[in-house]
Amino acid sequence: MRQLFMNRKILIATILIAVFVAFYLLDKTSVSNGLNYTVGPNGIWKDVQPFIDAHSHSTNHRKALEQLFKDFQKTLLDPEIGVEIKEGRHRDDLGRDFTCHWKTVGFDNRIDVSEIENAIINNVARARAYSKYNGNLSGGMYPSWNEKKDGSPCDF
Repeated sequence: MRQLFMNRKILIATILIAVFVAFYLLDKTSVSNGLNYTVGPNGIWKDVQPFIDAHSHSTNHRKALEQLFKDFQKTLLDPEIGVEIKEGRHRDDLGRDFTCHWKTVGFDNRIDVSEIENAIINNVARARAYSKYNGNLSGGMYPSWNEKKDGSPCDF
């Protein structure tokens, strides 16, 4: 009987440790929403950072890509922002960021939009979030970035 009691204590302690470890990891890596990301020291998701490292041609190009991916991350975390953009209550940050990217490297040297999308939309949950974001934008009119009216598209 005493042995059974000790085995239960060990089992309960093991379960509690597993739960604490799970919550710790959940805090460090967001898997609860299915987007499966870990944020690096510069705010970029760690699975996206290698793309930036491999494709940036200069310091300003790196900054432009980081700006773009940070805002892309925001749209995946909150696809409802597409409704706010369509209704004019929120700035179209991705449009601004793509303009910054093109301005930084020149239109002929830009990274294709599909390559950028593929770098960050690399699982089903992210694809669903992006589809929802695009669906929320549906039916809106989105002018290109106007530097004279809107200022520089780059944050740097």
